[in-house]
Order: sequence, then C-alpha cells, then structure tokens
Amino acid sequence: FKLLERSAGGRAGARTFRYPGVREAVDGNAAVIACEREASDAAGAYPITPSTQMGEYWAEAAARGHINVSGRKLMFVEPESEHAAAGVTAGMAMTGLRATNFSSAQGVAFMHESLYAAAGKRLPYVLNMGCRAITKASLNVHCAH
Repeated sequence: FKLLERSAGGRAGARTFRYPGVREAVDGNAAVIACEREASDAAGAYPITPSTQMGEYWAEAAARGHINVSGRKLMFVEPESEHAAAGVTAGMAMTGLRATNFSSAQGVAFMHESLYAAAGKRLPYVLNMGCRAITKASLNVHCAH
C-alpha cells in the first residue's frame, strides 16, 4: 500500500501527471489544428466544407505569427482550387518543409492527379480530411461517417 501511495503521488487513488494537459471541448477541425500548428511548418488549402475551418484556423495562427515546436513561423497559401492546393503542398514538401493540406472527400477526388505526382516523387505531407457523403443529386455539406 505504501508503494502504491508513493507511485500515485501521495494518497491512494490520486494520480498526478507530469504534463496534465488542458481539458477543452472542441470540434474535430479545432483538434486537428491544435496538433498541426505545432507539428507542421506550412499548409496549402482551398476552403471546402466541412474542412473550411481547418484552413481558416491555420491562416489565423499564421497571421498571428505562431511559432511551432521546430521554432518556425507558420506559412499558409490558399490557391484557386483543390488541385492547385495539392500542388502547392507538394511544393512545400519538396523544399523540405513539414507540409499539410486540409480538404474533404470531394476535394481529394478533384486533386487525385496531383496526389499521384506527389506520391511518385516520394513527397511526404499530411492530408487532413473532413469527410462528407459524395452525392449526385443534391448538395451535402455536413460530415458523414
């Protein structure tokens, strides 16, 4: 019992953590940005629902001059389409930056040619997707499973 008390930080059942974190209620887009703005250097993204907020949150952090864990300021490029966003992100990866992209299922369907080119060049970047149903007859802007 004494050993348990010492390992638990004092009294039995009470646990203390070296890095306790911060409890916060956020949506998926905010959770992605909380991780990506620390791990990545640059992002190329075209706003497409439901992942529009990811690009907006990244752009806000870059405009504020956020410094990531590598000690670099964030970079953001918003091109004219999803296809161009994939090309921009591949270019960022080609220069050695830790690059990321924010898109949705429809965006990935549109950028597939650029994804093949990036994979062929062995360019690493993170593709964050907010997925929604791909429909033919009507518009669906909400997340799907």
